[in-house]
Amino acid sequence: MKEQLILYSGGLDSTVLLKFLLQENKNPITVLNIKYSWEKKLSKHYEIQYKLVKKLIKYFKKNYRAFNYREISFTMGNASFTDFEQRLGEDHFSAILAGTYIAQSNKEIKDVWIGHFTYNDLSAIQLKKRINWWFLDNSLNLAVNSIPSMCGIKNINMCIPSLNFKGDSIDSFATKKEAFDYLEKDLQNLIRSCYGDDYFCGKCFKCKEHKFYLIK
Repeated sequence: MKEQLILYSGGLDSTVLLKFLLQENKNPITVLNIKYSWEKKLSKHYEIQYKLVKKLIKYFKKNYRAFNYREISFTMGNASFTDFEQRLGEDHFSAILAGTYIAQSNKEIKDVWIGHFTYNDLSAIQLKKRINWWFLDNSLNLAVNSIPSMCGIKNINMCIPSLNFKGDSIDSFATKKEAFDYLEKDLQNLIRSCYGDDYFCGKCFKCKEHKFYLIK
């Protein structure tokens, strides 16, 4: 069985995806966490998130099955968050770095998973936020193949639940609340969805989304 790689941030979406793959998928799995560090005002945000990721990984290894865990540190200098999102996007950089890891590791990895579900698009519509277009076109596939193709590695698949399952299986949740309830209490207590410097700032889009769906 070929190894699969999952981009893991420690947020709700990637945690739901990781639980599903560990339970329903018998393939070897590598979990890749990218430690971004590029803007001072977000440094504490990533510091909090990283600590929770370590706890989540420890929990999954203890209560599910064995898998590989790897980290990549990536510094963006003084770029602003707005410029970063508008010009390319964190997900594109994550895909490129996943491809870089595959090219350097000499592992036969053909599937790279990223946590995006149909309920994410429905939430954006309900809360009047733009849908992230890069989950709907082929740009993430191009990004993940950009570095490996230079090394003669071809046809890596960027697997996205909303496109792979199209409303079935793990993509059948109608709302973010249903996805949250898919996780056991111990995992729920470790989930953080916030762009701020606190565990729950209550002001950013992710926090507003949790309040909208009555996620405690």
